[in-house]
Amino acid sequence: MKKEKTDVFFLILFLTVLAHLTYVFVMKELAYQFSDYNGHVYVYLPNFLRRDTLLDAWKMVPYCAYHVVTLLFYKLALIPLDVSAAYAAILFAMFSYLAFYWILQRFSVTAKLENGSFKNMALAFCLCIVQPINGYWMDAAPYSMNPLYNPTYMCARGFSILCFFLLCDIFGKQKNDNYRGYFFRVEEGLTKHYVLLGILLFLSAMAKPTFAEMLIPAVAFTMLAEWIFRIFRKNGTAKPYFQHCLFMLLCALPTLLYIFLQFAAYFLFGGSYGDGGSLTITKFLEVWSVYSQNVVLALALSLAFPLFMILLDPASFLTSEAGRLSLACLLISFLEAAFLGESGPKLLHFDFIWPLMSAMLLLFTVSTLRLLSLESHRAATLSRRILLGIAWFLFALHALAGLQILL
Repeated sequence: MKKEKTDVFFLILFLTVLAHLTYVFVMKELAYQFSDYNGHVYVYLPNFLRRDTLLDAWKMVPYCAYHVVTLLFYKLALIPLDVSAAYAAILFAMFSYLAFYWILQRFSVTAKLENGSFKNMALAFCLCIVQPINGYWMDAAPYSMNPLYNPTYMCARGFSILCFFLLCDIFGKQKNDNYRGYFFRVEEGLTKHYVLLGILLFLSAMAKPTFAEMLIPAVAFTMLAEWIFRIFRKNGTAKPYFQHCLFMLLCALPTLLYIFLQFAAYFLFGGSYGDGGSLTITKFLEVWSVYSQNVVLALALSLAFPLFMILLDPASFLTSEAGRLSLACLLISFLEAAFLGESGPKLLHFDFIWPLMSAMLLLFTVSTLRLLSLESHRAATLSRRILLGIAWFLFALHALAGLQILL
């Protein structure tokens, strides 16, 4: 009982610190005229307050979960608009923290790791704020896995984390009926988990569609490859697995329809793209190269810790469901960022970098779980302990980079 009370105390403490840092950060962002928060709260959101402009507001921001929650604070609780925006950001930040903590705690219990609840709480806090390792003298312009400045991405983050790891457990159950699940209890069947997956995926698209734009094609290619492999094996498993493919398609269908509707709002109904812009295929890294003189260095700075973990234990990332899927998401999202863009003035907005930022966070989380697993199996040699120490050092650098932004 005493341990449970201590855990609750520290959980509340971490949530309180995160809420305070988020509030201060959002209020600073709102004061800056050209910030994303300022645009969403003072430009887009007021249109939702008038019936005659409600449809136009949705066309401008069809991913409006953050705006709806902000309006609930503003209209129902009669809280000033700027404070309502900060409270909405705090709500989604705490939800993301609890999602990270849930994943870390469930993995620790299921995998029988030795790390305690406090360590998982601290790691969950770090995962909420990690940023690329960077210096003002580097002309790399790395992109963040936690773009704290963007309210819609931060709104979608918690849903995306839960969706990804639920999907990993579903994959495990599809391939092995005896699989019980690391993060969700799937031993009794997948029906309710398919429903939950569809809900989480749809909510993430309501918040910001870029996670689904990366995850759905990554899952499609992963499952297609698995199905073809089973066909060539001729062991009778291809047909049952194809049924799982159809179930996954049904899960994704509402989200796909809503994303298509969002694209129609932009490209056809005159939303943010009323100037005639359209989706276009660019030269390789054409837009990215405008912002970064060295894309390879930018990726290395953004993914220093995950890349080191991949080099340290490549077999885990190639054999585990979470490892393979996170790498597939990274590959798909990199190709989207490298080749997709928008014609006209919005080409330089580089909106197709957002899926890659989501994929980087997934890979970062999977790498953290793998590091915990390696650490729990006592390193037998001095060199192994040194390598694990380097991994924690890189993780700490990413976390300190986040604290620099928030403090």
